[in-house]
Amino acid sequence: MDVIPPPLPPQNYTSEEDATALYKSIVELYGAGQYDEAVPLAEQYTRRVEQAIGNKHLAYASAINVEARLYHAQGRLDLAEPLLRSALEIHERERGPDHSDVANDLDGLAQIRQEQGRLNEAEPLFQRALAINEKSAATEPANVGRSLNNLAWLYQEQGRFAEAEPLMKRLLQLSAICWGPRMPTTGAPWTRLRK
Repeated sequence: MDVIPPPLPPQNYTSEEDATALYKSIVELYGAGQYDEAVPLAEQYTRRVEQAIGNKHLAYASAINVEARLYHAQGRLDLAEPLLRSALEIHERERGPDHSDVANDLDGLAQIRQEQGRLNEAEPLFQRALAINEKSAATEPANVGRSLNNLAWLYQEQGRFAEAEPLMKRLLQLSAICWGPRMPTTGAPWTRLRK
């Protein structure tokens, strides 16, 4: 999971500046791979959001999403999965079923299930995330690329190479369109698929 949702500090904080600083620290630690240091801060951030506005608001979904991504990075999938399910529920209710936040949550849940060996459960989640992201392909092509890559890797893991290949070809085309042929990683997924 490589996408941390943007901060949504609630207006009800006694000090919104402190909440924003806390969130920035979490993101910096996450980016540096210092997950053990980031987790307590993320848990604190989630508690602060919940105390300020409850557990039904978009800001709470954002907070638990960050916490889930850190747990996932630590390999604590049992803690990450229920948080992502809760974030998904809030995003679907508040943003609608076709929002990019929903796709992001679906991708995260699917990755967890894939890592747990629950490949048949991961597939429909990856497929739904891809379908959502394709609707906003013009404005968010990187999300489409991530979804194509995730679904292709699932198919490869299942030995379904004929289904993975067109997804990887689409990913390469998308990469070339978005970043041009000089992007160093443009050929990397395709190379890995062929091995």
